[in-house]
Amino acid sequence: MLNRRVVKSSSSEKPLDKKHKDNIAQAYFLEPTPNQYIKKLLNDPNKEYLTNRDYDVLKESYDKAHDIRKFEIDLYWKRTTYVWTLIASLITVTGLLLAAYYRLNMAPEDKRALLGLVASVAVVGVLLTIIATKIIQGGEYWQKNWEYHVNLLEPLFSGRIYSTLINTTAKRHSISKLNRALYILFLGVWLFLAEGIYFVVFPYNDRNNFFILLATFSILVLTISNVIDIFTYRSTGKTKTLISSWAVEIEKEKKPEDKSANEGKKSSWHNMLNLSIKIMKLILLIIWLLISLSILYLLYFK
Repeated sequence: MLNRRVVKSSSSEKPLDKKHKDNIAQAYFLEPTPNQYIKKLLNDPNKEYLTNRDYDVLKESYDKAHDIRKFEIDLYWKRTTYVWTLIASLITVTGLLLAAYYRLNMAPEDKRALLGLVASVAVVGVLLTIIATKIIQGGEYWQKNWEYHVNLLEPLFSGRIYSTLINTTAKRHSISKLNRALYILFLGVWLFLAEGIYFVVFPYNDRNNFFILLATFSILVLTISNVIDIFTYRSTGKTKTLISSWAVEIEKEKKPEDKSANEGKKSSWHNMLNLSIKIMKLILLIIWLLISLSILYLLYFK
């Protein structure tokens, strides 16, 4: 698109490096915030005025910012639908398990097992809700990014149609914040559900510890949220990349001793890698068994 615009300008014999004739655009460029933004966008900190080439590039950037913003809004609602589908599935499973617990005549051990399943679903619900809020915040970040681009570029081409609001009141509700509030609400529901099951499984616990236990669960949730942030946060900066390619090349036949040496090195590395993978699998299996045995012990022998 950029090449097509430049070619079109050159074909109409408009000098690309000459000062653009639009005085309003030149005046907007001299304002502090647009000046800093446009210089950064054009990668020219010493620019004193807008040229015809600059105007073409900015128009291309404006069109792309609009398109990507619409794309991000579409992705936002697709992600929201995906997450709410998962949450609705967990709510359905929880309802079925609780209905079976209260309606079916089962042995006490079976009922405790059902409560264990409900508690597991509640834990999954907590984790899913936390991750869902991070997904929505990430999508909102990129949506805001392109909205800011449109806001800074639109005075050059379409006035301030996007940033001018016409309504009977200046206050409005934020849809993204309301969506986030729903996630926080369901996070509280999962926490209360997990705590309620705890007091049902351990009925002789002091009920006065309700708020202490709730605070403990909340701190655990906050810790999990911070751990997720540590592993998923990304900051802006320079990224070093490599440019590589692959090709097919017919090699000369190697000597037998060279082949055996290379094969020996490869086999040793493969053996070490396979051994490491097996050890990791064994450790994970032991951890899983210990967790399972602990849950069974708490459910049936405590």
